[in-house]
Order: sequence, then structure tokens, then C-alpha cells
Amino acid sequence: MKYPFELKPYPWKEYVDANTPKPGGIKGMHFVEYGFVNVNQIDLGKIKDNYGRLNDNITSDDLKPIIEIYQNGEYDFAGFEPPVIAHPSGVCGNKLVSGEHRYEGKRLTPNIDISKGANLGPEWLFVAICKFDNLEALRDYSFAENNKKLSFVKRFSSYNSSVANIVVYLKTLDKKYHTKAKVLAKLKEVSWEGCEINGEYVNFTNADKEDFAINCLKSVGVEYEPKKRYNREEVIEELIDEGFKKVSKNHPIDDPNTYIGNFKGNVSDTGFDPNFIRATESLIPYILKGEDVRIVAYVDARSKTMVDKIRKNIVDNYLANIVKTSYGIVSVDTGIPIKNLKKGKRKLGKVTFYFCKVFEDDDLFTIMECKYDS
Repeated sequence: MKYPFELKPYPWKEYVDANTPKPGGIKGMHFVEYGFVNVNQIDLGKIKDNYGRLNDNITSDDLKPIIEIYQNGEYDFAGFEPPVIAHPSGVCGNKLVSGEHRYEGKRLTPNIDISKGANLGPEWLFVAICKFDNLEALRDYSFAENNKKLSFVKRFSSYNSSVANIVVYLKTLDKKYHTKAKVLAKLKEVSWEGCEINGEYVNFTNADKEDFAINCLKSVGVEYEPKKRYNREEVIEELIDEGFKKVSKNHPIDDPNTYIGNFKGNVSDTGFDPNFIRATESLIPYILKGEDVRIVAYVDARSKTMVDKIRKNIVDNYLANIVKTSYGIVSVDTGIPIKNLKKGKRKLGKVTFYFCKVFEDDDLFTIMECKYDS
């Protein structure tokens, strides 16, 4: 297919095709071919729309490392994922999607040939032509590529630029999908593990990513109340400080009648899936024997109001659900009708939830006893 720029073939084709990292990994993106392009034939204005660097600008200082690599003859065009130009049959045809450092660095080194022995001339840059089915695919690749760690120095997306990219994505969604889960899923999709902060690349922990997601959501008008994160060791210490020994003579982690966990999920006939399953399996033998049990639970939500509703729903339904399921299992195994089993049932153990503090106006533990109307 003809391009509005000349695309020259590349030397050592067999080696390059086998060893040069092909751009991709994004849904809706398709690799087409490699080649050398004359940088003077690419519209200079288009590069300023680089989606990987929203709200960022590359300075002359940022370009010094790649220029030095060009000048020292150290650039191996086949050793890296090359700059990408969008194929004209897809969205943003002929646009430079990634590789701004190398593109600008090449324009600023008009006398240096980086075609590694092919002697094509100083104006030629090795690129990949890729087709993008939609703007989201193009934006995702540009964003993802900008944060890949390469063997040459470059600027990664800044924190603000990373937020700006996610905000653009969120604005394409219905407001009901403006959620932390959606943001975290997008970060995973583009393999985002961190960004540049104060001139240094910083790897983000899962907790950091959650904070980042909340900041992105705030930028589109979604508000989150400040929350206390779940930390199992801290929860155990707080239980002891709050007088847990008055409840059980055992240490919380050694008490078979106590389960501690970070819970999420929806109500169902088997309790709350999937995180309540282990608690149910652990405690139901004691409940059915009439022994009291405790579930220490961190339950997350967007607001204090939502957390309170979830807690109430758990307390009102959890015991009834697991008892109902237990009777059903026994009935299937024995062939005895559930109503007959209930006639001879023993007194059930009490189930008490210790809901961990989440929001500022929470108690350290909100203690609620499960209800069960037989």
C-alpha cells in the first residue's frame, strides 16, 4: 500500500523479523510491517498529539540522552520496539503514535546515519507501521509504550500525564462505569506499573494504584471519602488492644472460633462470594454445634453510607444463608426433607461480626450480631 511518505526496506531482514520486538499486546492493534521512514516527510505537528504524553512536553534536556546515543553510534535500530506510525487504513492514519524521543532526536542530528551499516542516510528512522481499529487502541498503545523500560534513557509519562490518559478513557464511558475497578482493569490492560515522579520512575504497589485510581476518578467528579486500608497485622493488634481476651482466652490468630479477613462480594445462597467461602468452611462446624464464633471483617465501599448498608446486609442475611445451605446439603446427602431436619435442630451458635474501621467516623470495630429467624 502507498504511504504519503517513502518507506525503505531494511537490511538483515531475516534477523530483524526474528529478533526485533514487534509492537502490540493491545486489543484492536495490528502489526503491518517494518521499514525506514524519512523523518522530514512526517507532519511535525501531529507528534504533539501523542496520547502517551498528555499534558507533558519533552524538553531539550529530555532529548540529550538519545542524542548522545545517536552521536556515539550506540543506537541499534533492531534492538528495541521501534517508533510506531499508524497505518492509513485505520484511525489516525500516518500519525506518529509512539517514539517521540527518537523522532525528535533524529531531527536534531541531521548529519548522523543510524541505519547501522545500511548507509541509508542521516534522515532515515526505523519504524513499525501498525493499524489501529479505534482510538482507544491507539491511545492505549501510546500510553503503554511510553512507560516501557528500554535500554536507552527516556522520559516516562508523568503522574499528571498518566491521570490525564485515564481521564480521557473514563470520559468515553457511561458515568455508571466510573469506578475504581474500571480504572484498575485499564491499568492492567496496558501493563501500567508506575510513572515518573520528580524526574524518577516510581514502581507502584497495588495500594499506590488504588490511590492513583481514586485521583483519576476525582478528576471526573467522583468523590471518595478518606479510608483506612486493611492490614491484617494491624487489625490483630487492634483486636487485642480492644480487649479481645475478654471474648476469647486465645490469641485471635490461634482461636478456631475466630476468622479474620478482607471481604468483598455479593450475597448468595452460600454466603458472600468468593471471600466469605473460607470463613464459612472454617466456622460452620462450630456454629452447627452451638458454639459462638466471630468474623473480623474489613468491608470496602466508596462511602460510609455504602459500607453501613453492606454491613447491615451481611448481618441480616449471612447466618440464614449458610444455615439454609447446610440443611440443603444434609438433605441431599441423607434424603431427609429439610422440614424434618429442622424439627430436631439444635441451638445454633451465635455469629458476631467485628467490622474493621474504614472511614474516619467509624468506630475501630463496629460489632454486630447476625440475625437468624428460623
